[in-house]
Amino acid sequence: MARSKGIRHREPTGRPSRAEAAAEDAPPPVSAKRLRDAAIARMADPEWGTELGRLWLAGKITAAEYQAGKRWWNVREAYLLAIGSPPAYPSSVMSSALGGMGSAAGDDPPITTREGRRLREKRERAVAEYDRATAALGTGADMLAAFRLTMEHEQAPIGAVGLSNLGWCLHRLAQHWRISQ
Repeated sequence: MARSKGIRHREPTGRPSRAEAAAEDAPPPVSAKRLRDAAIARMADPEWGTELGRLWLAGKITAAEYQAGKRWWNVREAYLLAIGSPPAYPSSVMSSALGGMGSAAGDDPPITTREGRRLREKRERAVAEYDRATAALGTGADMLAAFRLTMEHEQAPIGAVGLSNLGWCLHRLAQHWRISQ
């Protein structure tokens, strides 16, 4: 019986298939599992321990979709800080990198000062960016539910339909922010 592990599909010209070469951008499954385990044990970058990181390492989403998901995290964290809500993941690396929004209304400088005006403008930009990104996602209830399940609650998409819906939303965000492969 012949082994099919080393056989690669070829284009009509005889060259190895470009579709397979694109799929090889993701790390091998064993490396992906090791990287995720190291992230959970705090020995590697924490982003690989997230559900989005796991999906990218497993080759379930594209690099552009992964970048769009990371940007969504940043936009959402900035939005939550701008409206005075506590960060979704207080111990996350991303929330510490977004400092400078102010944590409580009592800590804010007076609005009549230069710092107060800058802080207000920064908050207004964060809210506007979040609103634009939310509008780019569209209105499909099932798709948004799958997106929010993974992106806001750190849970795996449910089944192939959930994964497809998540991918669609991430693709829409990638288009909105002009993120390409």
